[in-house]
Amino acid sequence: MNKNRQSLLIIMIALFSVTFFGSALAAEREIKIPFYEAWVNSPHADFTSEAFAHWNEEDVKAVPESCAACHSTTGHLDFLGADGST
Repeated sequence: MNKNRQSLLIIMIALFSVTFFGSALAAEREIKIPFYEAWVNSPHADFTSEAFAHWNEEDVKAVPESCAACHSTTGHLDFLGADGST
């Protein structure tokens, strides 16, 4: 067996093992996210709601600065100081 086929076989076996055993382990232990059910059933998880989609039909598709802290990814990261700013 040449090196390319041998490498491909090893990769395929590794991917199968990770997929099969990884999903078996994940099924074995249930991961609980605090407040997940409350969040997923709240307006905060509804990306089609007015708060998330209001600007889609505007001429200028930009979230106003006063709204960006909660209603845009980059605005919220800026609000949190993820870039090192206060």
